[in-house]
Amino acid sequence: MRLKFNRGKGVSPIISIFLMAIIVASAFGVLYAFVLDYTANRKLYFTQFFQNATEEVQERFIIEDVWFTPENETHIYVRNVGRIAINITTVTINETSIPVSLYLSVGEHDWLNLPKQHAHWNHDTTYHIVVETSRGNTLEGYYRSPKQ
Repeated sequence: MRLKFNRGKGVSPIISIFLMAIIVASAFGVLYAFVLDYTANRKLYFTQFFQNATEEVQERFIIEDVWFTPENETHIYVRNVGRIAINITTVTINETSIPVSLYLSVGEHDWLNLPKQHAHWNHDTTYHIVVETSRGNTLEGYYRSPKQ
């Protein structure tokens, strides 16, 4: 009795499985390299984003007083009560923006002196005042000028 061997029939499935494994491994290798590169490039972006968001939350300040002087000047007394230093960049009075610059460390307080050409006021009038920091936080209120 002679044994018959099926030559060529068993090799084809083995080669196809081997080639499929190489293709899948290569695809996952390319995908893994892409994901590593993508996350490395985005790490700086997300770090900066979350740091800015954290700083915005820690930033707190209050307007303690607003003075309207007889010389037609407006003075705003600001106190930093937050956990980080603040930089006040803009004061808006009744939708008129006035660029200012006041840096306050933690616990510091100081006057924002607005000259009369920017902050002219009338007697017995209510003013909407908005103070804005460099991080975009705002504090606003309504303040009434004195009667004559």
